[in-house]
Amino acid sequence: MLVPCPVEVHAAWLIPLEALERPDLPRWLPGESGGAPILQMRINDHWVNPPTAALLYQFREVALRGRPTRVAAVGQPAWTAR
Repeated sequence: MLVPCPVEVHAAWLIPLEALERPDLPRWLPGESGGAPILQMRINDHWVNPPTAALLYQFREVALRGRPTRVAAVGQPAWTAR
């Protein structure tokens, strides 16, 4: 059973791998203040932001599709720097 740390994690979900293969994923938003674009992944009807979204996207591309993919340049919303 997953038990998220309430200080760091809003929720933890077990999802099927097929959930990462939705045709509407990923979603790219303009970067804040002209920064790098922000990647989002939709999981359980919620848009997940970086860095979690970047991890999910990279896992999909590398593990499920066999495509080498870097996510170091993915932008993050300002609120993630708290």
